[in-house]
Amino acid sequence: MRRPLAVLGWAERAAALLNTVLLLALGVSISTHAGPLRRDEVSTLQLKLRMVSPPPWPPCTALSGAR
Repeated sequence: MRRPLAVLGWAERAAALLNTVLLLALGVSISTHAGPLRRDEVSTLQLKLRMVSPPPWPPCTALSGAR
């Protein structure tokens, strides 16, 4: 016969694993069903960040032929 604490430890690990799998599945489901409003908000944020931050290096003019 198994000890009660060993069975309890096994059940606790099984419950933790099941909760982890369910939370991961929920996260994937939410991210794949992102609606148009969420996509618009992300696009607006990306556009704003692109307009505010300067490029990390100056544009390369050597390839365009400008001197």
